[in-house]
Amino acid sequence: MRLSPNLFILLFLGQLFIYGQGVDTLKSNIDQKANSYLKKLQTAYANGDYEQHKLLSDSLVLLGKTNQNTKFQVLGMVNQAIYFNNRAQQDKAIRLYRNALELCDASPKDYRSKIIVLVNLGNVYNAIGSHNKAINVMETVLSLLDEYEDNPKIRASAYNGLATNYQKIGQLDKVLEYHTKTKELGLAINNEIIVATAFNSISELYFKEKKFKKAKLAALDGLNLKHTAAPTKERAWLLTSLALAKWKLGEIEAAITFLEEATKIAQTKKLNQIEAETYLHLSEVLKATGNLDASSKAKESYLQIQNEILATQQDAIKVDLQKDLSDKNAIIKDKDRAIFDLAKNESKFKKFSLVFGGCLVLLSSLLLFYRIKTKKQNALLREQFLVLQKETEEPLDAQQKFSKTDVKQKASYKSSSINEEDFEAYKARLTTHIKSNRPYLDSELSQKDLAEQINISSHHLSEVLNKGFNQNFYNFINSYRILAAQEMLKNKKHKETKLIAIAFDSGFKSKTTFNRLFKNYTGLTPSEYRNKFLG
Repeated sequence: MRLSPNLFILLFLGQLFIYGQGVDTLKSNIDQKANSYLKKLQTAYANGDYEQHKLLSDSLVLLGKTNQNTKFQVLGMVNQAIYFNNRAQQDKAIRLYRNALELCDASPKDYRSKIIVLVNLGNVYNAIGSHNKAINVMETVLSLLDEYEDNPKIRASAYNGLATNYQKIGQLDKVLEYHTKTKELGLAINNEIIVATAFNSISELYFKEKKFKKAKLAALDGLNLKHTAAPTKERAWLLTSLALAKWKLGEIEAAITFLEEATKIAQTKKLNQIEAETYLHLSEVLKATGNLDASSKAKESYLQIQNEILATQQDAIKVDLQKDLSDKNAIIKDKDRAIFDLAKNESKFKKFSLVFGGCLVLLSSLLLFYRIKTKKQNALLREQFLVLQKETEEPLDAQQKFSKTDVKQKASYKSSSINEEDFEAYKARLTTHIKSNRPYLDSELSQKDLAEQINISSHHLSEVLNKGFNQNFYNFINSYRILAAQEMLKNKKHKETKLIAIAFDSGFKSKTTFNRLFKNYTGLTPSEYRNKFLG
């Protein structure tokens, strides 16, 4: 039985938690230390140094706990769980993920942490055979990504998870589609771990369909990546897939060689599941050659490791079910308490109904107000964008272009922390830097980064944006990203360029966010805009 590797998202975890500059020096030092751990985690994992990755995960958890920083604590717990899942210790992984979700529930606005925990929890459900649960979790992740700001790396992991689990339950109609989406996202963002995982999954699918030549080519494509030249988890899986394809194509000696190399990597890196898989397939291939003694020994090694894995998986299922039962009991108690309270206050029910009816009227009014407000905000956003667009197309002095805004802000200097002369200097410096260096093309650009680039404080930058341009950092930077996208969409050279590539080249992290913001700013979808100019 072939088991697909899980696509973990460790490499971009550090990039998801970039926090604003605090006024407190101690907090700033903690953030710097935590981000240092995250960068080292990325490097350790990419290099296949999983023990170092675990030590850094432990340090991150301790740092988060000590300083009561939930985000860093959750991030450390996710990395710890990834370590245990790699070693087929899913019981420990599930405990960590479920505890991390409880921490996330205590910070409901931190949706990014929850998404990261969920996508990795889905991978654990896949490993223990809870495939329907894994599918539900991955679909939840995609919904959250659509609702909030998207991240292509997490989306790729969710796609891979859906494909793997649909394949396990025999629903093959969308498997290749999801694997292909995973590969395309990985290529678009230049993440070779995602690409390697996708190639391996595609190779496995072709193998199951008995398309052994295609399975071989997909595995070779994965092994030709720079990342898989090193002895990593992804290389071990791809070597196993290549070996199976070669075995079925009659290249038995090559198959044995690749399986032995994959086994060695698994043993060195303590990747128990891969080691069990390679022993199982070695047993099968050696048996086909007539080497029954070696085949028997390989089978014994497989059974020994697999028994340990199965025992751990059973423990993991128990842990998960116990947690589900505990959650359901808590819900039942809450319902019982609510019924009791309702009965106790039955005499007040009529008054409650009247108040509730009034609340519904109020709620309807608030919803109407919200819709009107949102419509006005979008109209203002487009108005601001048109001013910026005009400035870009007809480059005049920045002060002239925003003269109306400046007039409104003259009276604000008295309450501002910046005097008028410095304010104008900062504003001009920002405008020059934006036009000359185009920092908005960096999808990871933060307000702190931009402030450092023009040598002012993050607080002063915020003030310049709000009072000088009547925008926040997010809207200001995205305005320039939309302008960059418009230029490409109008250019005949990019007539056949995929929209997702234009989105990434413009500085956006995902096609979903790009489409939504492009429509908000311009009133047209990217496709409609391109058709308008290029037909």
